[in-house]
Amino acid sequence: MSRYCSSVSQVREKFKGKIRYASLPYEGVDWSLFDFIATDGGYRSAAIAPYFQKGIQTLVSLGKPVGITEFGCAAYRGAADAGARADWIIEWYKPLTQSQACKKSLSADERNLLFL
Repeated sequence: MSRYCSSVSQVREKFKGKIRYASLPYEGVDWSLFDFIATDGGYRSAAIAPYFQKGIQTLVSLGKPVGITEFGCAAYRGAADAGARADWIIEWYKPLTQSQACKKSLSADERNLLFL
């Protein structure tokens, strides 16, 4: 039984509108419980690009509206390939009150903000 089953049932008793849930890609949600499907797109990267696209296509094939949430990306050339790790270019000093710096030279490129 889905871990969401009783929660969604309780919500539907009180709320008559459409219900959606935004999941992380690895959660394995039973989407039959929800009216809308949403998943976090921030986990995509060049390493998983073929699987990410197939996963989104699978969600769309369920016949419900699909939303891709939290798919932001840093705006430098190559950031989309790094996906959720795009901020690993920052050199964090301890304590964090000290200055930070980039680990490498970067070229700004806002065209790389969307990667599917």
